[in-house]
Amino acid sequence: MDYNKLWSLINEKNLSKGAAARVVEMSTTGFIQMMDRKTMAVSTLERFADYFHVPVAYFFSECEQNMAEYLKMNTLHSCPECAEKERTIEAQKKTIEIQDKYIKVLEKVCNMGE
Repeated sequence: MDYNKLWSLINEKNLSKGAAARVVEMSTTGFIQMMDRKTMAVSTLERFADYFHVPVAYFFSECEQNMAEYLKMNTLHSCPECAEKERTIEAQKKTIEIQDKYIKVLEKVCNMGE
């Protein structure tokens, strides 16, 4: 992973280290240690990708040329309203996944007494 690409996006948005940490629901100290040690979890990278509206592949050097083409095409064929709707849909999908897991846990708990 190219951590410099993430730093570039953070700097472009003028995010402090604390603000960047909040994006991925981490403490500032945890964020700084993760970045210094280069030990980012995939789930954290996915959160950054969602926040910056780039695919995860953007953060990998070998995908740089393909990424430029991808961003160019997405910019030409997207609008702010569509992007907002996509973010809403993705958030709803995550909520449904969490609810499904919760239901499964409740089903197991309820069936224990049988």
